[in-house]
Amino acid sequence: MLRSIAEKRYHHAYIDGLRGVAILLVLVQHTYRALLQLPKPMSFPFLGGFLTTGGLGVPLFFIVSAFTLFGSSQKRWENEKSPIRNFYIRRLFRIFPLWGFAVLVYGALQHSDLETLWINFSMWFGFLRFHNGLEVVHVQWSLFVEEAFYLFLPLVFTFIRTGRNAFYFFLLTFFTGMIWLQYAALWGIPTSNHFIEMFPLNHWYCFAIGIMLHFWKNDSVFNSPEWGKALGVGALVLFITLCRQPFPYNTGAVLVVFVAAMHPGSWVGWLCRTRLFRSLGIACYSIYLTHPLLIKTLTPTLLSWVAQSPLKSLPFEIIFVAWLVVIVTVSLGVAVLSFNLIEKPSVRLGKKCIQWLEQRKSLRVAKAGA
Repeated sequence: MLRSIAEKRYHHAYIDGLRGVAILLVLVQHTYRALLQLPKPMSFPFLGGFLTTGGLGVPLFFIVSAFTLFGSSQKRWENEKSPIRNFYIRRLFRIFPLWGFAVLVYGALQHSDLETLWINFSMWFGFLRFHNGLEVVHVQWSLFVEEAFYLFLPLVFTFIRTGRNAFYFFLLTFFTGMIWLQYAALWGIPTSNHFIEMFPLNHWYCFAIGIMLHFWKNDSVFNSPEWGKALGVGALVLFITLCRQPFPYNTGAVLVVFVAAMHPGSWVGWLCRTRLFRSLGIACYSIYLTHPLLIKTLTPTLLSWVAQSPLKSLPFEIIFVAWLVVIVTVSLGVAVLSFNLIEKPSVRLGKKCIQWLEQRKSLRVAKAGA
């Protein structure tokens, strides 16, 4: 199994698994959409409504990310001499090396000019993405949402030190998002390319949920044996009930999955601690950036092959499941390479940079004291 690059003192095994669930949901939706080109209907059409809810993996990513970063930041703020500077250094080395590589690869394949490459790499595209065709990776909008929030996380961390404040922050971000979604078009904000729906303000409440969960994680419910099965059953029922609700209420579907995963006695908690889902979660950033190219490249070959083989008589659902397994396997294989060759060395370099800066500051303080 892949080894997480998170520091052990801030690491929870089920968090890797939750990221694995999130990236699998995304792969399910994107694989399903790619296979809609098959000239055959589904045997069970109602399943299509559930397969298109894979986009819920995105808010789950946001919740998990805020949960982990807020918790680790709380501890680092107490121990580091320059925690704000170090926070931005960590984000820089965690995100931009692989992101830069992805921009170059996708940009080269699309023959993008240098200006377009820079707009994408610098994240400036997030303010301009109402221009169709500007983004080189069609899933990158969610990366901008995440990084835009973390630009302000040190400020958020300064004001939120209790669960009550975290709840107030959730209310603030939730209603801000609702106002933005309802009135942005009336204010003259462009609507093309789902610009309003995918703008950061519309999704920051997910990060607020993650911060609230950080304060609630030690609740006895998550350690009590009798709650394990109840949380597992509740997660299944509520996910099926909520996943097809309109945005943003469908976020409740992944919230209950997160809560159930925190308890090792629930089936969700068990699933999120398995080797497969933890591996998917550890490599999720690489899978996130590489899977669009893999699906776009491999799916036409599959469609052509199916059309000329006995497989064309198989139900859509069987072809979909088989192809999903292939996409997940290939995506994980490619992600292992990029994780070990780009992500892991970059994070290590960031840690060394922080250690060097911290040591320099200690020496300056010592000399000043002498």
